[in-house]
Amino acid sequence: MRFPWQPFPPYRCLPQWFPVPVPPPNDWTPPTSQEEAIYLGSGTGEVDGAGSVCAVPVESALLAATGQTGFHLPMPATSFGHGGWTHLTSPTPGGTWLSQLYSWDRIQIVRTRSRGRGTPIEDYQSGNAPQPDYEFIVYDANGTALRFFYRNGRFEAAFGVYARLLQNGDTFTLIGGPPWAMNQKGGWRYGFTGMPNGGDQPWGSGVKATVLFIRDPLGNVWERVHDDCCPQSVCWRAPNLTLMRFDPDGKVYYSENLNPPNWQRLGQISPLVLGVGHPNNETVSFVWEEPDGKHVAFQWWAGVTGNTDNSILSQMRLQGGVMQNGIFQSQITKQWFFAKPTNGKEAQLYQYLYGESWLSPAYLGRLWKERLGAHYVTQIDHRYLPWQNAAETQIYREQMPAEAKTFLVHRWNSSTDKFTELEVRRPRLYDGSNTILHEKEGVVLNPQNGQPVERRFYSNANDRAPTWTEQYRYEYVANPNALTTFVDRQGNEYRWDYEEREAQRWSPEIPQSETVLTHTTDPTGVKTTLQYGERWSDFDVERLWLNPPLLPSSVQLGTNPDRIWRFQYTWSESLTPTAPNGMLLGFAEPGRRWWRFFYTPASFRQPFQLHRVLDPTGRAVEIKAWDPLGRPTRIETYPNPSGSGGWRWDNPLYQEVEYTNFGQVKRVRWGYRWGDRYTGYRDAFQEARYVWNGLQLEQFIDPRGRAVRFEYVPGSGEVSRIWIENLLYASLGYDGYGRLGRVAGGNNVGVNYEYGYRDELIGIRHDGDANPERFFYSSCCGQVGRWQRADGTNIYFDYTPNGWLQEVYLRPSPLERQRLAYYEYDSAGRLTLAQDPTTMTTFTYDTSDGDRTGWLEKSVVQFNNVAPYQFDYTYYLNGDLRSVRLSRGDLPMYYATISWQSFTYDDAGRLTTQNYNRPLLWGSVQLSASYEYDGAGRLIKQTVQIGNDKLETHIAYADHQSVGSVWWFNTYLNNSPVGRFQYEYYPDGTVRSVQETLNQVPTSWQWDYYPDGSLAYEQSLRLPEGRRNYTYDAGGNLMRLPTVAGTPSYQYNQLRSVGSSWGFTYTANGERARETNNPVDGYQGNWDYVYDVWGNLTHAYRNGQLVYEARYDAFGNRVWAKVGT
Repeated sequence: MRFPWQPFPPYRCLPQWFPVPVPPPNDWTPPTSQEEAIYLGSGTGEVDGAGSVCAVPVESALLAATGQTGFHLPMPATSFGHGGWTHLTSPTPGGTWLSQLYSWDRIQIVRTRSRGRGTPIEDYQSGNAPQPDYEFIVYDANGTALRFFYRNGRFEAAFGVYARLLQNGDTFTLIGGPPWAMNQKGGWRYGFTGMPNGGDQPWGSGVKATVLFIRDPLGNVWERVHDDCCPQSVCWRAPNLTLMRFDPDGKVYYSENLNPPNWQRLGQISPLVLGVGHPNNETVSFVWEEPDGKHVAFQWWAGVTGNTDNSILSQMRLQGGVMQNGIFQSQITKQWFFAKPTNGKEAQLYQYLYGESWLSPAYLGRLWKERLGAHYVTQIDHRYLPWQNAAETQIYREQMPAEAKTFLVHRWNSSTDKFTELEVRRPRLYDGSNTILHEKEGVVLNPQNGQPVERRFYSNANDRAPTWTEQYRYEYVANPNALTTFVDRQGNEYRWDYEEREAQRWSPEIPQSETVLTHTTDPTGVKTTLQYGERWSDFDVERLWLNPPLLPSSVQLGTNPDRIWRFQYTWSESLTPTAPNGMLLGFAEPGRRWWRFFYTPASFRQPFQLHRVLDPTGRAVEIKAWDPLGRPTRIETYPNPSGSGGWRWDNPLYQEVEYTNFGQVKRVRWGYRWGDRYTGYRDAFQEARYVWNGLQLEQFIDPRGRAVRFEYVPGSGEVSRIWIENLLYASLGYDGYGRLGRVAGGNNVGVNYEYGYRDELIGIRHDGDANPERFFYSSCCGQVGRWQRADGTNIYFDYTPNGWLQEVYLRPSPLERQRLAYYEYDSAGRLTLAQDPTTMTTFTYDTSDGDRTGWLEKSVVQFNNVAPYQFDYTYYLNGDLRSVRLSRGDLPMYYATISWQSFTYDDAGRLTTQNYNRPLLWGSVQLSASYEYDGAGRLIKQTVQIGNDKLETHIAYADHQSVGSVWWFNTYLNNSPVGRFQYEYYPDGTVRSVQETLNQVPTSWQWDYYPDGSLAYEQSLRLPEGRRNYTYDAGGNLMRLPTVAGTPSYQYNQLRSVGSSWGFTYTANGERARETNNPVDGYQGNWDYVYDVWGNLTHAYRNGQLVYEARYDAFGNRVWAKVGT
């Protein structure tokens, strides 16, 4: 089953590229006949037009049409799942103060002093259009604004909003989509406080209604509750009964339950978290507390920094780092610079709608520049194009040519004031030209709902005809946001079907429904069907469980009703369920028994946490412990059988994890408990430790106590150096845009990288190479169109419009193509043909009958001058491979079969048997294999039956030394031992020794390793010297070859000679071309090697005589080889 990789136009998607400083941007001053401006007070794609195409630096979230930006601040990881806070610079009634943070628990309704028309382009002159009585703005969890007008006693949603706002007496209710998408149609219910009457006040304490509860469509509720200990605090309870508390002084607490609350202090936001907005120019701090005193901290600040003739300049700075002993140490710094036009119409719109001074310090203006650490500055310029009814955003970076700008244009309809098209013009990906050319991409918007309906790409910005188009259709009447058809660049259609289903009802007078997916169909007719609300009698023989109406109870592939994947969830129709609805209780594949999931009860210290997973064969994984913040800290599985046919619960394999309060892993321990209650229990474990300093990992300490240390670039946070113990292991360098420019080993030999204007990789050069490898990009699909290797060989790649690789070839001359590989696909992107000069492979899928799965049915391999080989595949209902038949295509059916294999599995999907049959003229060769597993699902026995002979292998695990590593395995032929291998391990899991016994002859080997993992020595009586020691230079090159006399000599990490006995030369691509041996070691000769364009060895010669030859197929697999003369 295949769906488009990206069925929607991209959101924060376009690479970044930007140049040279320019004067601060100025708003275009409109003529007296035009009194419109882009609406600033929100961050939604539907309203400001930024959601479908963007051209922004990766570090920020630019709302391109309005020039606003923002950042996200994470919350420490707890089982409450808060998600953190967002800050946007979009102005709001009373101003966006630094302290104003958005999150799901701070969703608010604000009433403006004046009112607009609810379109992206607003008229700010009163009396130009019929005005509603009031305008209300609902601020979503991420700062997105949903605009509603109160007209003639009812609320009307503005353009792009499909939620409903209701007033119940003096309180409010909103019905719509989930947090972060509240504007959509849906069955989520939000309850709000009342809104005080009287004059409007600043945003922090003004005319607003704050959210009191959120009920999802399944009936789960997040609600504000009261705690007697802290009557002035705001407390929230989640459906899993965990609590969050926000105190008026900014302290933040978490409780893992309410029996009674056990408050754990997480940290503090200062100077405030909930209250009245503070003036700018004051630093706001988040400090998340850690027991070791190294607290994760964030600080940000904003304020006016200067003036020009036409603008007031402002700055905002965010720093992340560590707070220790009251001192903040910054590790990452991000800065934004803004220009606030003093004569701009957007400022006048802000003044008109919100009744605020348009020079309010809370209105920072439009984003002008931004910078991460010491990187080059990204510069952004905004201007109106009144003759086009458009606004243009130009984005560029310092030290790049002025021609490398990116232009983002929003166009609107002058009669409706709605955006009609978004267009981005950007430098083309590097194609080898010295001239910077531009490509263009545009998205056409539906004027009725703002959804993208067509995406057009022009490989040259001035082309009139697009290189390709994509289309999006929304034909489901009940929900205008539901995508029903996607037509890809090659005209292939993907379809989605929906239906409305009733959500958990809370009021019969106000029905709520959710749009749920019912069918998906790919271009080849492979169909998936989703059903809801079904009951499964085989899940629990004592009780017929209900399933919720909005979660899929089954997924069916094709038309066979038995090919369904089934699901069972918790569900209660009560408005006050005793457990959260929608927790997964069971999952069953077609034709198999249930996987089962168990949760802790409401009375448990961590209520409603997943604590046990039981597979269909009775094997279990259990979560046995949680930390005070609700993170699972111990997981067990049970490998050993019990005498009653189950598994021993007192001999677990386990993993223990310790976290920082912020959620970073501090310690991981793997262990095994063995013994019994009569002889006593013992634990063996290994552990690794992670040492954090604020946001950055300082050290990793492996189970043998060896440390890896990391250093970082101040301000931007990239890893700059890696040390293993006291030795420098690697150095990493970056260019002024933060792109990795060089990686070098401890000997300062390394690799250099080069990039284009859109951060695409265009060159790789190894130290010592005369020429780099270069990459040139296709004008069609953003893929590499030509790869120039270091020896000058050019390999060309062609693609279909969808970006699927179609042909690989060389060009011996400008008019000649030498094909290396060719590929074809079906309309859903499944590979149907792969061809190279010696091999052709075709693939046939289940896409032609009435019950289509899209699974591979047949592949045929055709070699030159050789009869084709055919593989036929069959499957179980769940897609596991059932059989493979290999046959010759040039023989009658009876003689054609070369071999046949079949497979069986247990209900958890583990392979249990494998049968092999090869028919011969005088009979057949038959082989069968069976497999057995321990309680942890690990292979412990393999039995192979060939005729009357039986070969058995028994496996045991060294869990007492290294969890999961093989301790020993014994092999028996017809019950007689033929071999035994026994291993010992170091705590980090590397092999310490092995005892081999073959044909009753024992042998032992021992090894040890340096901290970087390279071999330090090996020891065995089989070695002439008994023990071999290995040493390396700072680049990891071996300084002595055990079997060759002389000292190795390296040049740029390439072995060039060993004493006077061996010499080596290389191709320009780094492949070994020749080995020369002098008679010091008793023989003499030259070995020459030849490679194909991919670096695969194709020929080997000894003293000029061919001794090896190989060929490869279109996938790079070796399909033919000849050894010897």
